[in-house]
Amino acid sequence: MYSGVSRYCSAVPYGIRVRWYAARAARAPSHLQTFLAQSTDKDQLSTTFRGKMFELQTLEALSDIGMELQHVGGRSDGGVDLRGIWPLERVKPNVIVQCKNTKMGCTPDHLRSLIGAMAEHRNNAIGVLATVHHRHFTRDVISLFTSSGTPLALARIENTQLESFVFNDAAEQLLQQLVITKRFDAYGNSKTVVMFPK
Repeated sequence: MYSGVSRYCSAVPYGIRVRWYAARAARAPSHLQTFLAQSTDKDQLSTTFRGKMFELQTLEALSDIGMELQHVGGRSDGGVDLRGIWPLERVKPNVIVQCKNTKMGCTPDHLRSLIGAMAEHRNNAIGVLATVHHRHFTRDVISLFTSSGTPLALARIENTQLESFVFNDAAEQLLQQLVITKRFDAYGNSKTVVMFPK
């Protein structure tokens, strides 16, 4: 069973606890804004620039659902681009994120690398493999993802928005059936909602 970000307004069922997250506008300048302001003289088409920008976009998107992450990516990052904690009401798992902004999309090797990077946190951590919104996860990635006993999530990011976010069974068990969705007002503005069943 997968939980994910929905593009449609939905009523919050009775017996579900809801937690809203503040809009990004109320925050101090983001790591992404600082990076872009300091990169005006850089080659914005280089893979290094695009990779770091995607890592920071992913950081912002996952911060919108309450994750508290630090950017640790670099040449020798050991497969970890973002690291932190997700301080939820019922559980506070460590989070390890690998970001892939590649032309060919994510491969099972990317997912295996993430699982390996999580070795020291297996009991209380979730690994997130993030890619750009127009890349889909291959059948082989999905197969490894669903069969893994390691808590994992797959994320697709568009700019700084979480386009989709799904958990495997191990992650759903760790996160106690957490549900993430978007709620829309009459004007089409959305808020991210994180819910737990009672």
